[in-house]
Order: sequence, then C-alpha cells, then structure tokens
Amino acid sequence: MQFIQDLPAWAIGPVCVLGFVAPALIGLWLVHRNIHERLRISEILIDNGVVGWFFSGILTIYGITLGLIAVTTWESSSAVAGVASREAAAIAALYQDSGGFASPLREDLRAKLRDYTQFVIERAWPAQRRGEILSDGNLMLDEIQRQLIANEPNTESMRLLQAEALDKFNELVEWRRQRTEAVNNGVPGVVWAVIMLGAVLTIATAYCFQMQPFRLHLQSWPQ
Repeated sequence: MQFIQDLPAWAIGPVCVLGFVAPALIGLWLVHRNIHERLRISEILIDNGVVGWFFSGILTIYGITLGLIAVTTWESSSAVAGVASREAAAIAALYQDSGGFASPLREDLRAKLRDYTQFVIERAWPAQRRGEILSDGNLMLDEIQRQLIANEPNTESMRLLQAEALDKFNELVEWRRQRTEAVNNGVPGVVWAVIMLGAVLTIATAYCFQMQPFRLHLQSWPQ
C-alpha cells in the first residue's frame, strides 16, 4: 500500500473512489443481478434482520481493529517524528559547539554538518520513505568523528569544548541510528492482509441484504 502514501493529496480521493468504492458497487450490481434476481433468494432464504445482526457484529469487530491499528500507526509516526527532531537538535548543538574551535577546523566541521543536514533532508528521508537506508550518512559522520578525535586541545576550556562536542556527536549518532531503525516500523504486510480481508468480508455481508428495486439497495448500501 506504499503507493497510496506517494500520491499527491489531490489524487487520493479519486484513487480511493475508483479503486475501492467503484469496484464494490460493481460487485453489488453483479450479485444483485446474478444471484438475487435469478435465484429469487429474497423470497425464500434471506431475512434482512438476521443479516443485519451479522453485519453489525462484523462491522463492530472490524471498526475496533481499524481503530487499534490507526492508534498504533499514529503513535509510531509521532515517535519517529520525535527522533528526527532530536537528531536535528543534536546537529544544531554540534554546529554551535564547533564555533569554538580554531580555524580551519571550525569551517570544516560546519561545512560537513551543513552537507550532512542537506543529505538527510534531500536524500535520506525520501529513501527512508521508500524503505531504503543510504550508507552515505555513515561515511559523512565518520569523517566528522575523525576530525573531532584528531583535534588536540591545548587549554582547559578547549578540552571542555572538545568533550562537549564529542558528547553531542554521540547523541547525533544515536538519534540517526534510531531514525534508520524506524524504516521497518511501517504497517506489516500481515496487518494489511487482515485489513483487506475484513473489508472484503464486510462488503460481502452488505451484499446479502434484500432490497428491491436495485436502485434502493445501491443508494442505501454506502450508508
């Protein structure tokens, strides 16, 4: 179902109507024409009251399932957003700390942090949306770490600054690791299968109601 998330906002409505609502209505027409009318089930077998009880039970269970999945997905999305925010905060803190180093280390660190931030926004996030993890970010962080470790402070204040910068760098690495691990936090295929199966079962149960003429069933079914 990843393709739905990649659609622009204006296309989601038409795709849902054409991909889900229209086939369901066509299926209702086929069932009404080939089963209800030909076999005259309405006269001998089906009681709308009984169907209504089954339909209500299935719809209730399905609604609860969808609600739980929606809450879990929202919580996961919020957690990932928090991780990305903390990663950005670590980058900003390290950028500020790098201002205390002497030139040319100061300019090199800030340039690499800008490149890393641009890489995350323009390449890493779109790739992560597709379920991919790019290794270039690790290489960029390794280069920043190499420069920080190679620096030799000669005063107490510079040693404190070095320790603070390394601490912020470690935080940056940790938040990056958590962000990349979130690639696998999407809705599993098994859950999507349960959702689709429940939708098919709910729609199929709605087909069992007996309403004549067909226009009345067609108008009342979506409600």
